[in-house]
Amino acid sequence: MEATVITDLRVIGCGEKSQPIIEQVKAFEFEGLVTEVITETNNLTSEVDNKMVIVLAPEYFEGLDKLLKKFYQSGVLTILIAANNFGLSSYVCDSHTTVPLEQFAEVVKILVQALFIQGTINYDFNDLSMTLRNTGNFYTYKAEDRFAEAVDSLSRQSDIFEGAENGTLLIMVNRDKTHVRVEDIDLLSKYLGTLPENINMRWALYNDDTLPADTVRISIIIAGKNCRINRVDK
Repeated sequence: MEATVITDLRVIGCGEKSQPIIEQVKAFEFEGLVTEVITETNNLTSEVDNKMVIVLAPEYFEGLDKLLKKFYQSGVLTILIAANNFGLSSYVCDSHTTVPLEQFAEVVKILVQALFIQGTINYDFNDLSMTLRNTGNFYTYKAEDRFAEAVDSLSRQSDIFEGAENGTLLIMVNRDKTHVRVEDIDLLSKYLGTLPENINMRWALYNDDTLPADTVRISIIIAGKNCRINRVDK
């Protein structure tokens, strides 16, 4: 699985409580993904080559809104993953979600994993940007099972598309142990055909050799100003 080296994506943890989450993100070993923990915002600036920053806020952090605006107003795709809404003002970031602390790293992985590996059907930063840019809210969902069961799990979550404007569907299979049949792709196509016509939907197919045989992982990113905000389903 050949990696694509990307050097302009950044994950910033706010406060000491974010340190274990940053360690989890580092363990994904996405080469070029810059990670850091900050305890104050005074000297933090957007780098010229930043394309995207993901800010992690496990608890309220003094100056969080100013931190986000530094990146957002400079045109960087700015994403917030927070434990609570924190009453932040509007238009300080492109999109945000709220999840329990233990799910922060998983959301980061869903957002960026496809940017660092070579796919059969690829998905790049422009696709991610078109999904999340200026959407206000986003939501992620993950199903890991045999292909038919994973698609069925998605089908039973039809309410997650309420208020959605954009969506991304990422399929991960172990190409050495799982054979994707024509019937599987047909089943997926039928599922995509049931989605609301107003949603701009993108999808891609990747290999993940850590997956067990006959198992597929399907991750969805859904975004929109009236979209629900998040939980990650195991």
